[in-house]
Amino acid sequence: MIKSTSIAPRFKAAIIGVGSAAQQTFVKGGGHKIGYKHGSSLHRLEGVQVATAADINPENLAAFQREFDVPRVHSDYRVMLAEEKPDIVGVCTYMGLHARMVEDCIHAGVKIILCEKPFLASPAEMVRIARLVEEHPVTLGIAHMRRFVPNFIRARDLVAQGAVGDPVMIFGGLGGWDLAEFGSHWIDLIRFIHGDKPVSYTMGQARVRGQFGYGHRMEDHAIAYFEFEDGCRGLVDGGRDFAPPEGSSVSPRSGSDIRVVGTDGVLTITEGKGISLVNRDGRQWMDAPPEGPIDIWDLLYASLITQHEGGEESPVSFRRCAPSTEIYLAAYISALCGDRVELPFSGELAVFDRWALDAIAERNNL
Repeated sequence: MIKSTSIAPRFKAAIIGVGSAAQQTFVKGGGHKIGYKHGSSLHRLEGVQVATAADINPENLAAFQREFDVPRVHSDYRVMLAEEKPDIVGVCTYMGLHARMVEDCIHAGVKIILCEKPFLASPAEMVRIARLVEEHPVTLGIAHMRRFVPNFIRARDLVAQGAVGDPVMIFGGLGGWDLAEFGSHWIDLIRFIHGDKPVSYTMGQARVRGQFGYGHRMEDHAIAYFEFEDGCRGLVDGGRDFAPPEGSSVSPRSGSDIRVVGTDGVLTITEGKGISLVNRDGRQWMDAPPEGPIDIWDLLYASLITQHEGGEESPVSFRRCAPSTEIYLAAYISALCGDRVELPFSGELAVFDRWALDAIAERNNL
């Protein structure tokens, strides 16, 4: 997407939490240069100017300003919102800061917000944000970017077309990870592949020791099991992966698979590789289709702009993606209380305002 320099921008964009300018890594526990992903996409989009940014680290902020030629930057995002009045904001901080920042953006009149995942830390935060979205003219999205990956779109379409019959179980594992930071992607993809059908309950278990990362307590191992209203089950193992299907071209225990077991077949999606399908027609392997000429992150923001202007709802809209947050929160709460958690949150759970892993650690005297 080539950006014209002769067209006046229609939207002023801002980034909260620009992050480090260092080379991107995928080491568990720290930042992944995600502010630069948001900044790059907004910088490329027609009609959008990256007009301002906020970060508490002055060196990171100065590097980001140079990279994207940002006119004005701030150490306090609330001052930035008040003085710059941006139309679009990318929230790229750690999860524990998201709720307050999204709330402040909405109250400041921001039109479009794309918040990083994991989205929120408690059911009470979810209830508050949902109420604000309903009451204000804001378009809120959650950065589940894999919804734009052609391989996962093809998998969703194959399932919808009946390639495996009626789905009975959709599951995946992520060796050495968790249910929130990385696991929220897998939870969201399971929902996406099954057409974002409603989930009625979640059960979970978690081994919590002394692990911390991304500004919050993390589990050593956790499992989320949930049921869609149509009876299909979902399962994400946030600590162990699954072996690939027989005949797969990927290495054993790749940790990058989501598998759909249906009444008439099995479909396995391997990220970055392709799809294995076994059904009555035999066994076949489909290489992952190439990504299009437009960067996936550009598509996230472009889809939210389209929705805000009255067009088609974005694949990463709050309505479509918020239930994925509910599932990982419910799994942790289930591990805490030893019971099934009905969804959506209601009653006492709707006002529960803690990161459940902290409560589990306290219960276990950690």
